Amino acid sequence: MTDHRFLRVAAVSMKHTESAVGANLERHLKWLERAASAEARIVCFPEFALTGWVHQRKEALTLTSAPIQQLKAWASRHDTFIATGFIEKRAGNLFNTAILIGPQGQYGTMRKVNLVRQEAAYYRPGRDFPVFDLGYCSVGIAICADATRFETLHILSLRGAEVILAPHANTLHPYGHNAQGWLDWRLERWPLFARDACVYIVGVNNAGSFECGDGEDQEARWCGGGAIIDYKGQVVASPPPGVANRECMMLADLDIQAVREAREGSELLSEFRPCIVYNRRSGWKHGKC
Repeated sequence: MTDHRFLRVAAVSMKHTESAVGANLERHLKWLERAASAEARIVCFPEFALTGWVHQRKEALTLTSAPIQQLKAWASRHDTFIATGFIEKRAGNLFNTAILIGPQGQYGTMRKVNLVRQEAAYYRPGRDFPVFDLGYCSVGIAICADATRFETLHILSLRGAEVILAPHANTLHPYGHNAQGWLDWRLERWPLFARDACVYIVGVNNAGSFECGDGEDQEARWCGGGAIIDYKGQVVASPPPGVANRECMMLADLDIQAVREAREGSELLSEFRPCIVYNRRSGWKHGKC
């Protein structure tokens, strides 16, 4: 990729094994090598891809855990940004966390804010939607249910995010429990979200099956899938036909300059007054009219 106007991203729909951090790390490293060969600068893995959906402190990681440090070392060697999910233990609590790791030793976290019912029994919700300046673009993260709400993407956009990474862990049996069903589900909302917020969305779900020949599959809990959607609401990358719920990698070149130019001419963004819209106050008045 020689045109520096474009940023190449990879979304990796990877299968993890519950409570097997070592094996999950090895799969991360395998897919990272493929992404590096494809010259991706940002590689996004699914929700809790490193730990699996675990509920015990002994199975969770801290930011100083060895697997996180190994990913930081890989990012530094390959001049690449890595985003992945894990269950984090911090100050006596568990969080559903996504970490963004940079090539110069920097890192940032986003802790899932909108927990679904099954998660709320185990995890604490996050309290913010941070935006990370990568130098050539700004990135936000919206984890699964966070990315189902337009307000999340809008807030991240207003804070400067041009690309939103959206790691997921979905089953979606009503949609067929496969990658195509996941895409159909996300296309119900994301094209409108991407257009109105004027952002790229890089969505990726946990795979339900390994690549052919890459391990013995047990029951496929997750349905796989992913999609990269541009700021016009168009799908620019999705799983290949027939992938079912197996692992795959999606690549796309994002035109960051085009996002900035589109925002300059966007009435939806330029005329919006978030300080008023998002300011909660009572409508009641007292006394004479």
